[in-house]
Amino acid sequence: MFEQNRIGRAFSRAASTYQQRSVVQERVAQDLISLIQSAQAVALQGSSFVAEEDLATSSQHVSRSFFELGCGTGLLTRLLLKQYPENEIDALDLSPEMIGVAKQLCVEDPNVNFFVGDLSSFSANKRYALVASSSALHWFRDLESVFNQLRSLLDRHGLFAFSLMIDGTLSELHELRRELFPAKIPIRSLPTDESVLRDLEACGFRICNHQVHTYKQYFADGTAMLKAIKELGVTNGPFSHSQSFLSRGELRLLAQTYNDRFGVQDLGVVATYRVGFYVACV
Repeated sequence: MFEQNRIGRAFSRAASTYQQRSVVQERVAQDLISLIQSAQAVALQGSSFVAEEDLATSSQHVSRSFFELGCGTGLLTRLLLKQYPENEIDALDLSPEMIGVAKQLCVEDPNVNFFVGDLSSFSANKRYALVASSSALHWFRDLESVFNQLRSLLDRHGLFAFSLMIDGTLSELHELRRELFPAKIPIRSLPTDESVLRDLEACGFRICNHQVHTYKQYFADGTAMLKAIKELGVTNGPFSHSQSFLSRGELRLLAQTYNDRFGVQDLGVVATYRVGFYVACV
């Protein structure tokens, strides 16, 4: 609980800058929507996750509701509203400030209900045709437990679709930290693709689609890169924190070495993101 509260506070501090900085996260959300559309069209024909035009004539027992975990400023929420305007979305996030931004950007759409809190305290009186999450689940320490909780929210023929950052994300930065400050490496690592698949299967999910994408983002220099990830809220979590903080001098050395090692001519310095995409059903 302490870790979740800390993460929530970190993203609350970043709420005013997150939308501007979330270039990769926006691309990830768009790619996830494409996979959801493909699953709807191909893998789950005849299930409760029905096509938009079928909803008007579908049984009252068919779920028309979606649930989104870790909605943040609503990157995925807005895409879901655009693609499925007749469906109701319940969107949950730890940070009230992030939810505040999401509400503004969704222009108080009547089909979306925002909730502030963590998954363990969320109580639903219905089951969902879709449970989705984009660039958020890697913050959970015990993914198998989270998958089990989300499975309990799904309609019998529901779809679980999500993306998360996996091992290899910001590999350049982590490489330099291990090299320059071996006593100050982060206390946790991102999940591997293999561990995510194992946890899904352990929870009884059938994997319908699974992909790993690599994204490259470029910054003017190492200092700009460090500032950008701070304004995303990621520098206050367990994947960046060590037992002791990097000093200002160490941060300057890190930025300068980053420039020397990972500069790309005419583009600046590069940061790599590895993202796992998973579409599953029960």
